[in-house]
Amino acid sequence: SKSPRWNSETRAFGLEFYNRVLVSSVKNFQLVHPEDVDYIVVQFGKVAEGVFTMDARFPMSPIMAFGVAVSAMDHKLACP
Repeated sequence: SKSPRWNSETRAFGLEFYNRVLVSSVKNFQLVHPEDVDYIVVQFGKVAEGVFTMDARFPMSPIMAFGVAVSAMDHKLACP
């Protein structure tokens, strides 16, 4: 997981999601390649209430990235 960096403008820690994630959430995350922390393999984040986005690239397959994203949710999707 990529560690957040201090942003002196907002006076808070954060990650750069390149305008793909619009809402702050504890569920937002980025996974990076173990040999290059600037190579983002998966990023997951909130774009609106109840709406999330996920981006993935090699070496993660879409189904692997989806599994990681689902596991990041704090409630079970199948439960009412």
